Amino acid sequence: MNKVTWLLALACLVGGCRTRGPRYAYPVLDLPAAHRDLGSTGPVSAADQAWWEVFEDPVLQRLVRDALAFNQDLELAAGRVEESRARVGLAASEGRPTVDFEAGVSRGQSSEESFGVSGERVRTNLRAALGASWELDLWGRVRRSSQAAWADYLATEEGRRAVLVALIADVAQAYFELLTLDWQLRITHETIAARRSTRDLFQRRLDGGVGSELEVARAGGDLAGVEADEPALLALIALKENQLSLLLGRMPGGIERGTPLDAQRLAPEVPAGLPSTLLERRPDVKAAAERLRAAVARVGVAQADFLPRVSLTGALGLESRELSTLGNGEAGLWSLGAGLVAPLLNGGRLKAEEQAACARVKQAEAAWRLSAQSAFRDVADALAVLRRSREVSVFQAAQVKARRRGLELGTKRFEGELASYFEVLDAQRELFPAELLLAVAKRSELLAVVRLYRALGGGWNAELPHASTCERPQVAPPRVPCVGGAALPAQPSVPQTR
Repeated sequence: MNKVTWLLALACLVGGCRTRGPRYAYPVLDLPAAHRDLGSTGPVSAADQAWWEVFEDPVLQRLVRDALAFNQDLELAAGRVEESRARVGLAASEGRPTVDFEAGVSRGQSSEESFGVSGERVRTNLRAALGASWELDLWGRVRRSSQAAWADYLATEEGRRAVLVALIADVAQAYFELLTLDWQLRITHETIAARRSTRDLFQRRLDGGVGSELEVARAGGDLAGVEADEPALLALIALKENQLSLLLGRMPGGIERGTPLDAQRLAPEVPAGLPSTLLERRPDVKAAAERLRAAVARVGVAQADFLPRVSLTGALGLESRELSTLGNGEAGLWSLGAGLVAPLLNGGRLKAEEQAACARVKQAEAAWRLSAQSAFRDVADALAVLRRSREVSVFQAAQVKARRRGLELGTKRFEGELASYFEVLDAQRELFPAELLLAVAKRSELLAVVRLYRALGGGWNAELPHASTCERPQVAPPRVPCVGGAALPAQPSVPQTR
């Protein structure tokens, strides 16, 4: 090989150390000093707590554990992670040498008329050889493709965590809604008993000749109106139990209850933490950032497609006409070769692919910004609802207390013959909806905590071992042996996938 060839090869290898494509940079977003509706904030966040520390009801904790073990949406997300992890190895394999084994036997006859030969025209050929090929990743096409696949894997892993956070929140929300329906059903039963007693009283007064049919009719109408609420509530309870059964990976059926709604404990303050930690914690925001990283890497793949591809090939084996002579030294064969393929005319396809890759980068960055802005909105909404729902609960509890006192006083006035029983009826009519609204207010307060915990991205960092049929060891990032000025930063570490 002459000096010119050596110089060309050296220049090619040095140039190959520069990976094609733009440099990835994490997007910048102007962050507020504090979350809205918070005068000040600190480093402590409710999302730092494990879900079983936030939701203290032991029955709810068991339900969440069942959901984490058997929910099918979580299984689907885990399956997508497995597929994406396999694609990381598939992309990395393109830059590694391949070795194939070939063995065969053939027998055929040549035409004397075609080739002008005489003698034996039927021949047997035996062949056994190893073939190897290797595409030199001079421009970083394979490295960029591997980096994109790795980012896709991280995005699917964050997607699985987002499903886990949503699952915990959905189970807690459905459970609290079920307890609310139980409370409303209990209030309905108590009201039915009270109004049935009132109707029977008026009926006895009418039978004794001291009452009126109007009193009986009005009391009977009030009773029927409350009785109509009972089957509607029972239907809603069945629907909510079926919803919870699906979240738990079960067939439709009954759901165990724990602490009643009015006895559920809430922390006096639920800290939101620093705004900057929200972007580091929310799985959907982190997944959007990884999709942006993958889109940037694929621009490098598109740019590397403009440059030549160099590959090395080789073969080593045996070939003979007889099986007995296949092991002779004269039966050996070998070959070495190199090839170069460069695009010349492709109708603008490569340029269009590069433009499309750049457009996908813009889309991915916009998607990241939208997910980040949505995360801050979710937290602000949850904080606003939490603060106002607690105020509503206080006012609604005061109203129920006043209505109960009014019913007590009205009953005493009737028993002392100081007022008619219509005062009692009016007090009953006012108490029933007030008690129902108190249950709704208590539910809203609990759901606001669930909503804030979900908006902060809490729960996934304290997950239980995941039930899966496949072993899921930690995946190390692919090595990038020759990284130039345009290469991506080091891949972030990934928590152990269990």
